[in-house]
Amino acid sequence: MKEITNENYCQETLNLKQNIEESFLDLGERLFKIREKRLYEPSRESFDDFLMEMKMSSGTASKLINIYVKLVIGYQILVKQIASAGGWSIVAECLPIIKSREEAEEWIAKASFMTQTDIRRDIKEAMTGVQMKDCKHEWETYRFCHVCKLREKTYVKE
Repeated sequence: MKEITNENYCQETLNLKQNIEESFLDLGERLFKIREKRLYEPSRESFDDFLMEMKMSSGTASKLINIYVKLVIGYQILVKQIASAGGWSIVAECLPIIKSREEAEEWIAKASFMTQTDIRRDIKEAMTGVQMKDCKHEWETYRFCHVCKLREKTYVKE
């Protein structure tokens, strides 16, 4: 019988996370096929009804489908490579700035070794064209009422 060591337990946990990420990406493929081929019929009236039955938001389904369509079908990126990037959700954040297979591979590689905070900063810089270190920040703050839950933006002039 195999002895459970700290290292074995940690490695099994890392493998579990990788398998979960790959399963989410496989789910994106299935959702795409169900939506496109209307496989939810005749038992359900719409794809949204199917998502409700799954207890999945349309936003999550859309992100998973978009990853599958753009990266797997469009750029022929391997699911295992995408899953290794730190999670499907961070890859979904990269999608708007990815315009080629080379860019997809570059962003997936960055996401695999950068922290989520750093990759999100790089995404924002790529989207705005502004380096955060050079920005003359225009801060805004929020007020929040703990009784009625109203949120308001307030702008701070420096």
